[in-house]
Amino acid sequence: MKKIKNSLKKVIPSSSNTFMARTKELENELKAQKKLMQINQQQNQALLLQILNGLAKEQAQNLERYKINQKIIENKFLKFENNCIELISQADGLEEILTTQKQIITQFSKQEKFNLELENKFEELSNNFLEISKQLSTQDQALMRQENTIIEKEDLLKRSLTEYKHELKIELATQQEKEFKKQSEFFQPINKEIQKLTQKSEAAKRAADESVWAHIFQHTIINSTWLQDKTFSAGRWAIGYPVLYAIYRILDEIKPKRILELGLGQSTRLVSQYVSTQDDVIHFVVENNGQWINFFENSFALPTNSEIIELSWEFKEYKNQNVRVFKDFKETFKEEKFDFICIDAPLGGDMKKYARIDILEILPYSTHTYSNSNRKPRFLFELE
Repeated sequence: MKKIKNSLKKVIPSSSNTFMARTKELENELKAQKKLMQINQQQNQALLLQILNGLAKEQAQNLERYKINQKIIENKFLKFENNCIELISQADGLEEILTTQKQIITQFSKQEKFNLELENKFEELSNNFLEISKQLSTQDQALMRQENTIIEKEDLLKRSLTEYKHELKIELATQQEKEFKKQSEFFQPINKEIQKLTQKSEAAKRAADESVWAHIFQHTIINSTWLQDKTFSAGRWAIGYPVLYAIYRILDEIKPKRILELGLGQSTRLVSQYVSTQDDVIHFVVENNGQWINFFENSFALPTNSEIIELSWEFKEYKNQNVRVFKDFKETFKEEKFDFICIDAPLGGDMKKYARIDILEILPYSTHTYSNSNRKPRFLFELE
């Protein structure tokens, strides 16, 4: 790679724009050289064809002259023969016959010499033709080597251009990453401040909503005939006023007869007062903390038709996730039917996706459910 870069530095400028322009020029020069070599090859082939045509034409002419001379010789021999016959009959013409014979022999010798020269010339032309063929073959090999060199240079340019683009992309990405890191470092304290302000704003909004719902709840229960103790400590870890309001409306208007409550707390204070005025209502509360059960029973009197059932926690696999549930929940309530279920347990805030799935095992036998939705979702409502 380093050798390629060094060789490219001799012909390629450092600037990327100049590099692209130089690359284009080199490609044009290579194409021009290739076209020029093709033209030279065509010219050489035309010249060779012209020479061969000239040789063939000259050979044909020599053969034609040879035939004419041969015909002349034959005619002279025929004439000589006639003369000999005539000389035989005419002895006085012997000397002329001998002279004519000498002339014929001399002319025949010249013709043989001419034929020998013609053969030598033809052999020379053949040798020239072979030499020209060898030269053309050498030129063809040189052209092939030049073409291969051009192809290698083109491949080298393409690879160099690809590597240059790759290195340029890496450099740009590195610069962008550095710039992004600088911007992130610059905006980090601002983002933290915005996050704090957002948290404060959300807390203020929740507090404002809680205050509004507290006013709505207090205004709703002010004339309640069965809710005597109207003091509640809603919010934070306990259920909020929106949930208390919904539970009160369900109890006061729907008047459920069989109630299941998951989690002992402020909702229990509300539900148990409704249950105390209804002799035909059964109320179960499921809780895992024995100390909290004792504290609650000592501070608040439950009616006889309200029962707290202590069930410890365990983890159960549900859809490839370990979920916290009440131990023996299904066995405890599989024979029971409920028309109102209030879900605020077990603890589900640390679960990844699913939480509070206990009721799925008894849900087909129950009709109404309500869960604490004042916080972020920590429960699952799903029919199977």
